[in-house]
Amino acid sequence: MLIVISIIYFDSILKFLGSVWNVIFPLVLGLCIAYILNMVMKSIEKKFPKLNRGISILLTLLLVVGVLTLMSVLIIPQFIDACSIIKVAVPRYYKNIQEWVSQNSDKLPTIAEQLGQLNVDWDSIFQKIVSFATNNTGTLVSTTVSLIGSFTVGVFNVLVALVFAIYVLSCKEKLYDKLKAVLSSSKYTIIVDRIFHILKTSDKCFSSFVIGQCKEALILGFLCMLGMLIICPKYAIMIGVLIGITAFIPILGAYIGAIIGAFVVFTEEPIKALYFIIFIIVLQQIEGNLIYPKVVGTSVGVPGILVFTAVTIGGGLAGIAGMFLGVPIMAVLYQFFKEYLYKKNANNVSSHDDSSETPQEVSVDTSTQNVVSDDNN
Repeated sequence: MLIVISIIYFDSILKFLGSVWNVIFPLVLGLCIAYILNMVMKSIEKKFPKLNRGISILLTLLLVVGVLTLMSVLIIPQFIDACSIIKVAVPRYYKNIQEWVSQNSDKLPTIAEQLGQLNVDWDSIFQKIVSFATNNTGTLVSTTVSLIGSFTVGVFNVLVALVFAIYVLSCKEKLYDKLKAVLSSSKYTIIVDRIFHILKTSDKCFSSFVIGQCKEALILGFLCMLGMLIICPKYAIMIGVLIGITAFIPILGAYIGAIIGAFVVFTEEPIKALYFIIFIIVLQQIEGNLIYPKVVGTSVGVPGILVFTAVTIGGGLAGIAGMFLGVPIMAVLYQFFKEYLYKKNANNVSSHDDSSETPQEVSVDTSTQNVVSDDNN
């Protein structure tokens, strides 16, 4: 009966769930912010155990805001300069290609004919863009008003989420104890214990992954910046920060940053783009064989094939956020799968111990236990 009602009123149920989500979204966002800030705050409190909780929260906020501001100051001005150079360089390179093909038309007659027929007028294209914007002023105004409204709602949600996150951080131990006490008072203690075990394992995997990725991003961005100081000093800071940011996406992130960086360097001088690509390939080998296994791989403990699978599936389902979250989710599932195998093998060993009476069977059990122990390690 319930299934039939759900099918009949499916659209209404979806609309209701959407309204509920809009209401609770600031709180969910606040919990996410609190979780991220808590990793920074725990490090601060570990180094300075006598700090007051309020001071720890303040230092955490100042540190995070300072890092984000520094990244913005370093990357945004250079990114604007790069866009300006690209706007001028693309028509110039296109014209150079046309001239080269015209000079070598006897070798490439088909390409020369096609490029000659294009006759791209870049000034006309930019004028059409301006004309389009002028003729659609009403639409632009309404769109701007809508964007302002969405921006206002977004700012309000972020402020509410930030206040809620600070509240959660200020009394996280009390909230945890009360939640555990309420759940433990129920008759489903086994389920409650299992839930808390899942939460602890998930927290360990997520925090290890995030901390490891932050370390890797810092190392990779710094090494890239040092290399860029030799190849193309003008964009050293911007590309170094860009490579560091995209490194948060496992496996594919560095390639995304490398493609963007190569294009930016190409606008400055094409031959430098080739040097940059060679440098990134070498840096990727160092990162893949030394940095990632030592910094992230040991903390997450997931085989490379599963990491690639998690990135691919996560990216297909949720874009960049899915790429980032896919690996820690896979780490949690992989950890639970290992626990399941260990318990299953342990139960098999226990059952063999109860039924075996010969010395030969006992020796087999001992070897099985060693295999289980090695697998767990």
